[in-house]
Amino acid sequence: MSGRVAFVYDHLWPHTIGGAERWYAAIAARLAEEGEAVTLVSRTFPAMGAHAPAGVEVVGLGRGGRLRFPLALAWHLLRHGRRYRVVHVCSFPSGLSILAARLGLLPHRRTTPLVGDWHEVLSAEDWRARRGRLLGLAGRLVQRAATRAGDAVVTFSRLHAGRLGREATIVPEFPALERLPAAAGAEDREPLVLFAGRLVPQKRAHLVPAVVAELRRHDPAWRGVIYGDGPERARVEEAARRLAPGAVEVAGFAGDAELSAAMLRARALVLPTVREGFGLVVIEAAAHGLPVVLVDEADNAAVELLASGEAGVVCPDADPATLAEAVLRLAADPEAPARARRWFDAVRERHSPAAAAATLRDLHARLRAPLRSG
Repeated sequence: MSGRVAFVYDHLWPHTIGGAERWYAAIAARLAEEGEAVTLVSRTFPAMGAHAPAGVEVVGLGRGGRLRFPLALAWHLLRHGRRYRVVHVCSFPSGLSILAARLGLLPHRRTTPLVGDWHEVLSAEDWRARRGRLLGLAGRLVQRAATRAGDAVVTFSRLHAGRLGREATIVPEFPALERLPAAAGAEDREPLVLFAGRLVPQKRAHLVPAVVAELRRHDPAWRGVIYGDGPERARVEEAARRLAPGAVEVAGFAGDAELSAAMLRARALVLPTVREGFGLVVIEAAAHGLPVVLVDEADNAAVELLASGEAGVVCPDADPATLAEAVLRLAADPEAPARARRWFDAVRERHSPAAAAATLRDLHARLRAPLRSG
């Protein structure tokens, strides 16, 4: 099969730690295992080649700010676009890189299709909250142009597929589990709640200490662990000191083994996020028999995963007392861990590297068919 499949994002696992870059590393590794020639295109990181997935090429386009990367990407594709059979570009946050890629691929439109990968499609309200009225409007306009710039669009949830305004391919997300955990039952669990994710405003990790404080009104044995890092860490640590002194650990980023062990001990994963593009941690938790507590927010695609009620609870609001009540209901239900694991077992084939790779191969074949016939 001639040509390479390129995935473009200015973040790169493990040099930066987030859901999108981890997904690109995992899907690149899977496609390479299946015989595809795959390239990850990103900013330049120290010794980036040493950490590349087996069989995957990495290309660094230099260092610099957010605006420099799209310019470098356009120049790279102008010169080298023909070496790629298809180019996927991560949209986040605005889609500017997709527009740059469209410009760079103009001389290669007959040979190289462009796919926009939309992990999230921000709402008008979110743009205003992030950038203000005028800059938010500019961000929305760039996003709208970018959704129309690719030959195809990919997303990961029904919520964001509906916001794209065109036909979209929904690609399965999947947990990066080296081995399937032997999920612990209710009898093996402690009065412990977890949070796992970036410490950014929309994740609202600062609410977790308040949830633990509410739980400790019922039983002082309850504790919490918050995994992750980011600009909200000081706020989260202050909330832990003030609301649940000594009962909440802000642990930073953890390795897979440490997080897995914690998921096997805890009673619930509390994720009071406002916005989620998919909610991969919900599937990871369910694999460990750990039910999840979410909040019903307009931009939270993770609630789609809990529609059946088997893997956890969706709360109507983010009030800590409401979230704590949901945790207590799950803790009192001896079947909750087994039910979460059964849900995972039912969806694991759909949310697997093999399913995601098959969906992408089918998309690439459809995009390439008109080029071959032309």
